Amino acid sequence: MLMCLRVHFGFFVKQNVTPTLGGNYEEGGEGYLLVPASRLLLMEEPLSIRAFLLTVLNPIRMDRW
Repeated sequence: MLMCLRVHFGFFVKQNVTPTLGGNYEEGGEGYLLVPASRLLLMEEPLSIRAFLLTVLNPIRMDRW
């Protein structure tokens, strides 16, 4: 249910998964991938905007004056 909502709101996309050489995936299974805009929220991403969003959305900063 949670992943369905995340797909609906555009954070992830659902994609068919093909089996690998090791055979770890089931035939015809489905998997989830991040969309390019969601990748910007990862810490490992070189152009991450995560620190900026954490600063802007800080509860102290969001308080009313």
